[in-house]
Amino acid sequence: PIKSSCSPPRHRRGRQAEAPMLSADKDLLLAKLNQDLLALHLLELNTVLNRFQNTIGASSLLGGFAYAAIIQAELDIGWRGNPDQIVCEAVFFLAASITLSLAMFAMSVSTYASILGYRVSVQSAQQNSIMKATKMLLRFYTWVLVAGVLAMFTIIIAAMAIVFFKAEKTVRWPSTVIFLVAIPVSAV
Repeated sequence: PIKSSCSPPRHRRGRQAEAPMLSADKDLLLAKLNQDLLALHLLELNTVLNRFQNTIGASSLLGGFAYAAIIQAELDIGWRGNPDQIVCEAVFFLAASITLSLAMFAMSVSTYASILGYRVSVQSAQQNSIMKATKMLLRFYTWVLVAGVLAMFTIIIAAMAIVFFKAEKTVRWPSTVIFLVAIPVSAV
């Protein structure tokens, strides 16, 4: 048979028919990847928001303990001349006040971050805005975490101070040392 120069060879016709199909498959794959990436960004945002919500409960407990300790501390007025008593009272009230303020900071920032974070996740479907919101919330969470850890340390200091000035003279130092050793060991 004589080949005509007008018709393209057989192998070229098959590849040309496949080209639009490959392009459609590529577009479908890219759309699926973008959808999966958006789902991952939303999952990351929800994980950060869960951290904030967990911090709210811990911060309210720390603040509640500090507030109750400040209000219910019964000080022995007869010991006012004792320098140990004066120092312990000052340390207790200072540490408990710092605990209360740090816990309130962590609780309020966590509450607002939770509210605004869920608003961002519901209102935006763009990956870029969700990534920016997640980065911003992670920066805030660093400060919340630092405040929470400092609040935990200051409540321990306040508890040691109150144990020191509430205990009798013979058991002050041993009870304070036991308290100082027992808290870090129980945290591990």
